[in-house]
Amino acid sequence: ITFQVTKINTNFSVKKGSFIKDFEISEDSIVGLIPNYIELDGIELEISISEKATISPDPKSITKIDKPLTFVVTAGNGTTKTYTIDIRRKLSDEKEIISFFIRKDSFTQEFEISENSITGFTPSYIELNDIELEISISDNATISPDPKSIIKIDKPLTFIVTAENGKTKTYTIDIKRELSDKNDIIFFKIKTTNQTLEANIDNIENKIIKKLPAFLNLSNLTTEVSISEKASISPLPSDIIDYSSPVNFTVKAENGVEKTYTVILEHVSNSFSSTCNQSNANKWFGGDSRTNAPDISPYDRNLGTGQSVLFQNDTELSSFSVKLESGFKHHETGAPHNETVKLNLDIRNIKGEIISSAIIELDSTFLGGWVDLDLSDLQLFFEANIEYIFTWYLIDGANLGVNTGSS
Repeated sequence: ITFQVTKINTNFSVKKGSFIKDFEISEDSIVGLIPNYIELDGIELEISISEKATISPDPKSITKIDKPLTFVVTAGNGTTKTYTIDIRRKLSDEKEIISFFIRKDSFTQEFEISENSITGFTPSYIELNDIELEISISDNATISPDPKSIIKIDKPLTFIVTAENGKTKTYTIDIKRELSDKNDIIFFKIKTTNQTLEANIDNIENKIIKKLPAFLNLSNLTTEVSISEKASISPLPSDIIDYSSPVNFTVKAENGVEKTYTVILEHVSNSFSSTCNQSNANKWFGGDSRTNAPDISPYDRNLGTGQSVLFQNDTELSSFSVKLESGFKHHETGAPHNETVKLNLDIRNIKGEIISSAIIELDSTFLGGWVDLDLSDLQLFFEANIEYIFTWYLIDGANLGVNTGSS
């Protein structure tokens, strides 16, 4: 008597790379799980069957298991047996936050993750708005809410990570901006009628010092003060107008650390005068009466002159003088003008913008020499180490057609 047996022998293995697992074979099925870190694609099946039997489909054709399979084993006498193969990857129970980053523009910071919470501080200059969260979690897990939906952190947050097998883990996120320790006065400015003066700030001795012109009333000043971001100042500068004696301001940082500044504003006290005692040029000054002057029409030009001035100290200017070679005359005839003329002085900043102007009238007897312009009523104050431009010219010089020399 001859028996033909149709069965899968005791060998049914799944291989992937260096991983291999044998599965138990029941009467007509093979069921089981592989570890969650092994995906059921790119696999090889290793199956042994009864001698002289065949199996369909060819196990070598199977490289992926994403649903139950059916194998039919056919004996040599034609009888068959069907096996149902139901092998699945074990669902992962991993539900961890692996990394947690906050990004804002070019700033990036990673935060340490404890068992079920993430806490920490961003630097004081990083506001926790318009941010991006970059969170990585366990493979095949999900996280709620979506980190991309979070653009602002102004209170603790809760994230729930759900493993592939449905188990969950809750994380509490408590991240805050570090309170600033900045408590500086950034600038201290005194406003006058026509300019703003900036005081010198000594952040070592915490003093603010400025010499002011005598025409300013120290008991009635208007100031503008800037302090560190998020700091506060007491008293409020807007409430203080009397600086006839030193005034103290206390600046409190956001974290509560305080610094006291003493503001000392005084009038300039040293009087001085300075005279240029050399000249290296004596240029045409005034109009031109010539009818044959090159490239111009008669009475077509009015030439002025000027110089730059750099003050070494803050200076209140009361007078400025220019030197003219002689009285005004008509160039072609040499005849003296013998009439009054007016000179205009313009004072400009380095950009060429006129700060102030003054006019002086010279009588008909003027024969040359120093011309003193009284500027005391103009309330002019010049700051140290800033260049100013002084220019002067003859008013209506082109029509008058008279000139002299300016050194």
